[in-house]
Amino acid sequence: MKSESSISRALFWLGETNIFIAFAAGACTLATYAFHDVAPSYNLVAFIFFATLLIYNLQRRIGDLNASAVFYKSKTILMILGAIGLIPFAFHLTLIELAGLAVAGAISLGYAYPFIPYKGERYSIRRIPYLKLWVIVLAWILSTTIVPLIEIVDLNSADDRLSTILFALQQGAFILALTIPFDVRDLEDDYPFQRTLPMVFGIEWSIKFAQRAMIAAFLFAFFNYLIGFFAFPQMLMQMGISALGFFVVARGKTHRSPLYYSIVLDGMILLQGLLVLAV
Repeated sequence: MKSESSISRALFWLGETNIFIAFAAGACTLATYAFHDVAPSYNLVAFIFFATLLIYNLQRRIGDLNASAVFYKSKTILMILGAIGLIPFAFHLTLIELAGLAVAGAISLGYAYPFIPYKGERYSIRRIPYLKLWVIVLAWILSTTIVPLIEIVDLNSADDRLSTILFALQQGAFILALTIPFDVRDLEDDYPFQRTLPMVFGIEWSIKFAQRAMIAAFLFAFFNYLIGFFAFPQMLMQMGISALGFFVVARGKTHRSPLYYSIVLDGMILLQGLLVLAV
């Protein structure tokens, strides 16, 4: 029992300090390279890891998200480490990669920071009705999928463009499915005017939509296999991760422990990256 408690505390620390989600972001970026059978840019992967560490901890300091005092010193140190750590890797990135990452970073900060004036008050992007879920997906896909693909695909090729669209849809559906249970969790904290999926359509419908998104993630990978861009093991891996994700998101119908959100759901992103690297 003591051992289990120690493991739980360690996992809670990894989730609360955003180290785990930073590794997940790095793995998601590596997955983009692995799905396309090309050598990864470790400079880009490292940059995204440190940037995620910085932004996720910074969001709680500058924005309208509920800040937690738990591990405050650790988060401060990691936030500084993230800011310093990304600098040397930035010098090895192209201008277009930096531009794409800057946009993703601005979206992520704007998600939490109230900068939009309206009727004498200021709102963050997440407060705009219907946008909360889609802004998260956009920031993730832009940074971990679109930016890496810039240096991989030949956009003059119609086949490459089609494959790129399918892969972006695959990863978008995957991230979308994993994000919906967070909206279910936040029902009591979000303002009614935010109009998140669970608010508009209910919890049951939202979770079923998340499960359908998991299925869609596999189908997009299957289409990429059919047109010859993905190998059979890659397609099979996505089928397995989508099948597992189908049952994982179903658990989000009711409020779960913090580890379900910070380790299990975010861990699905990490698992996808590790599995596609292994096949």
